[in-house]
Amino acid sequence: MYIVLLNQHSISQFMINIIKKKYFKNKRGTALAIGPVSKNTIIAANLASKEKNVPLMLISSRRQIETKKISKGYVDNLTTENYSNFVKKFKNNRLILCRDHGGPYQGSDEKKLNKKMAMKQAKTSLMADIDNNFKVLHIDPSVSRDKKPIPKKKIIEDIIELIDYCHQYGQQKKKKFFFEIGTEEPSPFTGSVDELRDLIDEIMIKLDVNNLPKPLFCVFQTGTRVKELMNVGKLNNLDYLEKNSINIKKISLICKKNKLLFKQHNTDYLDHKVLRTLPKLDIDAANVAPEFGYVESLAIFNILKKYNQNKLLEQFLELSYNSKKWEKWLKKNSKLTDLEKSLLAGHYIFGTKNFKELKNKMINSLSKNIELDEYLIHHVKERILYYMKCFNYY
Repeated sequence: MYIVLLNQHSISQFMINIIKKKYFKNKRGTALAIGPVSKNTIIAANLASKEKNVPLMLISSRRQIETKKISKGYVDNLTTENYSNFVKKFKNNRLILCRDHGGPYQGSDEKKLNKKMAMKQAKTSLMADIDNNFKVLHIDPSVSRDKKPIPKKKIIEDIIELIDYCHQYGQQKKKKFFFEIGTEEPSPFTGSVDELRDLIDEIMIKLDVNNLPKPLFCVFQTGTRVKELMNVGKLNNLDYLEKNSINIKKISLICKKNKLLFKQHNTDYLDHKVLRTLPKLDIDAANVAPEFGYVESLAIFNILKKYNQNKLLEQFLELSYNSKKWEKWLKKNSKLTDLEKSLLAGHYIFGTKNFKELKNKMINSLSKNIELDEYLIHHVKERILYYMKCFNYY
């Protein structure tokens, strides 16, 4: 089904095998894409990949990891450049670097920029991704400066412009990579099945006319949405899933017709029965990110509480709460406790100077009982393995 696409792009063995479902039981599975929300999450992904001898995608947003030409990410203050070098040291070619939500107004502090400057900055970020061997670039120009909806025509124009720019730059640099389009956020990509079919047809025609490569992945909204510490999307309801699986399969057929892989975002916190259904729905790949941050924060909470490190625990929770990074995740009329808010936001402060100083104190205080980072990495890795099992890796 995908042979034309493979030959056309001479793509990596990883992508060929993902398409052929080589890594999954009965050749029916969903590829896991992990948001590198902390340094320990990156390490845990590497260990899980090596343990099961399978590839995993690392999907960094521009807020998590950004080129030094613009700023740096909140993940341990990593830039695109030193993040790539950090992953390279694992000597694990099954870890696939991917850009998540690459586009204008997707980076930190870009709301002050006009559209022309925001597009220029997005291109700078994507160039750095190409230079540093990212293999999948998610082109997402669906965010506006004022949060108002962007017309379909303009979104398509921006997708074509960014793909064209990256394609030309990649040819100059002799780099091979693939594109992802679409988004889970309100946009033309979250319309009805008929609207989605027309949208994809229009994009594919414009890519053909401009002699540009077709994307590898396309993101559609399947009914997932992460808020607080749960998935509040309709997909997290087995009755809804049973009644609407036909629409998801119709979207899958649109992808197959256009030789695209169907990708789902916001897969965090879904019921395990729903997760196990994704391969059956022909969802080829799924993103999980903030849940791994929560797992690590909860592990810090539990180990400090177990060994009565109450002062250090209080300082951690206070630092996290005062960051206010939990605010964007709250539901309307939220009943989240202050403790839950702190654990929700914990991973956002891991790269700060104050937390690093505090963590050194944790390490020293716990040294007689446990090696802290090993403990944290183990817990994140176990959660990664849980998703891999649900997705039929083993």
